[in-house]
Amino acid sequence: MSVDIQSEFRRDALSGRSLEDVLLNTQTVGVLLLDSRLVIRYWNQWLGEWTGMSPANVVQRAFDSLFPALVGGPFARAIDEALFQGIDTRWSQRENPDFLDSTESIMAGTHRELPLHRVSFTPLELPDVGHCCLIQIDEAPFEATLDKALVKREPPRAVVSDGQRFPAYLDTDQIPLLLLDSHHLILDGNEPLEALFGYSVGQLKNRPLRILLPSINADLADDIKIALEGGGGREQGSMLEGATAGGENLALRVSCFPSVTHRDCHVLLFQDITLQSANLEALFHQRKLINAVFSQVVDGILLTDRHGLVQHLNPIGMELLGINDPQPNRYIDDLMTLLSESGEPVESPCQSALSRGKPVSAIDNAMLSVPGQQPFPVVATATPLRNRLNQVTGTVLVFRSVSEARRISTRLTWQATHDPLTQLA
Repeated sequence: MSVDIQSEFRRDALSGRSLEDVLLNTQTVGVLLLDSRLVIRYWNQWLGEWTGMSPANVVQRAFDSLFPALVGGPFARAIDEALFQGIDTRWSQRENPDFLDSTESIMAGTHRELPLHRVSFTPLELPDVGHCCLIQIDEAPFEATLDKALVKREPPRAVVSDGQRFPAYLDTDQIPLLLLDSHHLILDGNEPLEALFGYSVGQLKNRPLRILLPSINADLADDIKIALEGGGGREQGSMLEGATAGGENLALRVSCFPSVTHRDCHVLLFQDITLQSANLEALFHQRKLINAVFSQVVDGILLTDRHGLVQHLNPIGMELLGINDPQPNRYIDDLMTLLSESGEPVESPCQSALSRGKPVSAIDNAMLSVPGQQPFPVVATATPLRNRLNQVTGTVLVFRSVSEARRISTRLTWQATHDPLTQLA
């Protein structure tokens, strides 16, 4: 089943909630998104086939833990330049063949079929994510071996764009998809749709959509309702409950797009998130618990990544440092200045913990310098954070002011050495 779909591109496509995500998974180039901690936020299907690592097994894992051989090389440097210097780097077969060959041998290994043609590293700033590096990997547009018979591929049909529409030739081998008319009757579907719901396309044709989505009348989400009524525009995908032929309930993300080739019809794309929803619910409760504890601790708590970039502060930490941003995205040395009693700057415990790989405390009698305030005494201990491969991925710094404790200690010492009546030692 091949359909043309109307859509409007948005930068939140990488969240997996729109048609653009589907398109990224049907491209013949690899698309990889890393955040500032080098955690993989997006990994499309092409990369899964090229490396032998599926998106489900890769997303939210540290990139350098999956490909340690790339650490310290030109690939890692290009990522750092994109993340922290905003530099856009592009490699080509003509100018950087060695870089491409080494990248291919490390990432693809025995899965290689065609040589790499291009690799690009693009800096991005995304909402709720921050600095990111978008990596695109492209194979050469020719067969790797000459003894194979060349197959002439027929180019896709051209559709004239009107500024708002573009053709989408979907590979429907994995995407449940159906065609719906203006009366909410199912006109067509594909094999993944049959596998998802347990109905054959013949059983579904000319049947109302509510056979698959029982709540369609009462709980139809606004974005699908607007699209079905001709409003269009909102295509993030709606969370709806589905029902299989066997009576099982499904948690679904449903996206709706006006069809270009079928007038007054719409195309619905389904994603089964039943297991994902259960996992997200557990994760949500876990995060609520952690956030509650994190915000109520009486010490300042600060989290950094492996580069020393501060990613999160709790309320006490913000108060001690005199800032109002819980996610400052500034380097620890720029955000927190520790001094000795003589006023000389001292090394941050976070930097020491990152380099040594073990807990490090600030020097005795360390003073915290905050703009607009007198330096005050603090105690601070940084502990390295490690991933499942025992690699250091960041630090957690616990710090607190000891001004009041030092004042009380001084007073008690004085009282112990002076007569309470004469005030003499």
